Amino acid sequence: MNEGNGIVEKATSFARPAGHLRIVSWNCAGALQRKWSYLLALQPDIAVIPEACNPQRLGYPSTVPDEPGQSAWIGRLQHKGLATFSFGDWKLT
Repeated sequence: MNEGNGIVEKATSFARPAGHLRIVSWNCAGALQRKWSYLLALQPDIAVIPEACNPQRLGYPSTVPDEPGQSAWIGRLQHKGLATFSFGDWKLT
């Protein structure tokens, strides 16, 4: 990933054929709101993120326009749990 002016560019090496699903699992070790652009650079269809805060508390960064279509979260502490996000036409059920 190239980082220029604090914005992470989407990596072109992650291209995939149409109809293929990309699942990303990444332990963000907290502070997902500061790392959101790194996750988006991976271009996931589904993202499973351990140690993430409750998405209701996340407040998607205004500098990152891509919000997930859906999210699900489970955890005992509001600042650390397991979050799952879907992007594009993919849905969580």
